[in-house]
Amino acid sequence: GIGAGIIIDKHIYSGTGAAGEVGHMIINVGGEECPCGSRGCFERYASVSALIGQVADAAKKNPDSTLAKCAENGIDGKTLFDALRLGCPVAEAVYERYIDYLATGLNNLIKLFAPQMILISGGLSNEGDTLIEPLVKRLGTDCVIKTAKLKNDAGIIGAAAL
Repeated sequence: GIGAGIIIDKHIYSGTGAAGEVGHMIINVGGEECPCGSRGCFERYASVSALIGQVADAAKKNPDSTLAKCAENGIDGKTLFDALRLGCPVAEAVYERYIDYLATGLNNLIKLFAPQMILISGGLSNEGDTLIEPLVKRLGTDCVIKTAKLKNDAGIIGAAAL
């Protein structure tokens, strides 16, 4: 899924207890059904599990593509980026759409909170500039967007710190 740690004046903001559940912010009205009961939630389009589904669909529809060949031994968050590095146009189309979804959700957060910085963590943060540069370009904001130094361990360490 997609979650957020909202830091205001050096304190974690928890609201009434559920602040940070940004994955259930609607980015596609009437879109895919989410286990939360809503439709079009951010995490149904921009989480790693959503990306894996998008890659699987594209590979199935394009069985002769480099993306499909990269997916033959299983699909994870890295599969798309492996195919991108090999110059696959099918992977490029999935990537562009995925970045659009991610940018849409981040744009909503930027408009809502006007943050100084957004840190992207999780496994996809290992892709570094391949993930961050198109987001910065699409968002055109003064908000700093970069990968978290703790990468995929950020959530675990944050939870332990609480």
